[in-house]
Amino acid sequence: MFDVLLNSWQPIAKMIGAVFLFILGRKTRRIKGKEAEFLAYEKKLENYRLEFEIKSQMLENLKNDFDSRSDYLEDRNEKLEKNNQKLDIIIEQQEDIIQRQNKIIASQRNIILRYEQKFGTLEKN
Repeated sequence: MFDVLLNSWQPIAKMIGAVFLFILGRKTRRIKGKEAEFLAYEKKLENYRLEFEIKSQMLENLKNDFDSRSDYLEDRNEKLEKNNQKLDIIIEQQEDIIQRQNKIIASQRNIILRYEQKFGTLEKN
């Protein structure tokens, strides 16, 4: 038996080497497959992080836009309220003027009426 091993040690060594390389290659493929899965998972996580950052920036931009529009509208609302107050004052003043003019008109009508009662109408003369 020892003679058989001595005479055929090269084919046996080649076969053992081939089996060893097969097992090593298989293990390497498994490791590379796991590495590829891990790299794909890392890439997926990176994409999720980037997507989260982009969405966070979009939300921040929307919030800033909303805040700036809100501030603008509040300023415009304050100006409108001031203008409305000014207009209310003008309307009150105009109402006072109209009341005084109505009193003047009523007084003038009374004067004309008394004149007509005393002297008659201008059209009669």
